[in-house]
Amino acid sequence: MMEILYDHPEPKKIRIIRRDKNLIYVVGFHVKDRAFVEEFAKALREMELNPRIYRERKGFYSLHAWGANFYDWYKSFCSDDGSPDTERFKAFVHGFEEHVVRGFYESKGSVSIHTSGNLRVRMANKRAKLLEMIRGMLCSWGIDARMYPSHFNNCYSLSVYGTKQVNKLLKIINPCIKTKPRSINREKR
Repeated sequence: MMEILYDHPEPKKIRIIRRDKNLIYVVGFHVKDRAFVEEFAKALREMELNPRIYRERKGFYSLHAWGANFYDWYKSFCSDDGSPDTERFKAFVHGFEEHVVRGFYESKGSVSIHTSGNLRVRMANKRAKLLEMIRGMLCSWGIDARMYPSHFNNCYSLSVYGTKQVNKLLKIINPCIKTKPRSINREKR
């Protein structure tokens, strides 16, 4: 018998499943970039979890891990309704801000060429508090970041404009996913 005890509001994040008398804690997601999945798996191994990486259709990879350590850590930053407590999280990650922004960028961000011809980094999330926290980290590095409500999928967008600002950000966070900027308005061939 399987009973779902907790299901994170965003799909494929954290799910707690009870099978008979045992609790099984599951962390999972799927993405296209194998380097990101391997980096995340490495971090989970340091938390004494044993993640497994699966290759799926159309170039996707999924990662699944079982164990209470990650769930306990994750829940320590959430309020009773499951939303993140950004003040506790900021205190915990102090000194590791570049890693947090890198993880956020690699999971929820992209780099593109803006209509002005300069580079732009955009990160999106449904939780404005999380984006405000990331924006504060960027501002502390002297990077001007702007936040907007997005018309797509009821989320918010955090953007960094200008080739110098984008290069400064990418140099600080040193993403393991190396992307080449793509123009939004490509000419039809």
